Amino acid sequence: MKSHNHFESLSSSFAITSLIACSIFVMLGAGPGFAFDFNAYAQTDDDFAASFSKDDETNLAPISWNFGLVNWMEATHYATGTGAVKIIEPDMNLNPLEIDIFDVDVWSKSDANGITLTVTETGITTGLFEGTVSFTATEESSGHKLRVAEGDWVTVKYKDNTLPSSYTLANSRDISSNSKIKITHISP
Repeated sequence: MKSHNHFESLSSSFAITSLIACSIFVMLGAGPGFAFDFNAYAQTDDDFAASFSKDDETNLAPISWNFGLVNWMEATHYATGTGAVKIIEPDMNLNPLEIDIFDVDVWSKSDANGITLTVTETGITTGLFEGTVSFTATEESSGHKLRVAEGDWVTVKYKDNTLPSSYTLANSRDISSNSKIKITHISP
């Protein structure tokens, strides 16, 4: 089992490498097993090999990164409702033994500074993250509550720093999605 965090980048022999933090849990037979952590340098698309003394078995764990994907669960929302955000980002599954979280930015035309929304992994090692924004037309933005007006576009965005091997570690990509705040028509 492998976990990786992007801690720093460096250039070595013209190859872009990254320091990754590794956590390995090993079970030998029916025993309780043991875990150990260490750091290693690797390039995107490298394989990580671990060799253990039992049966001299070697297992490979590929190091690969993905493009993230973010979406609002609904295309439109009411100014006094809520909006659910779903993010598919296996690279943010940083700890295979815990549910991970990370922050994304959310803003509207009415509040260009917006809020920071914490999204939470839906389960251990799923790489699927969800968060909910409450919308308000009368209050200031705070916490997970965003000020909006009818007709506003609302944007959720985060910076993907773990891109596939066709990119360098110095590259990042903004991943975003928009939703519209519904206009409520009142009959005369």
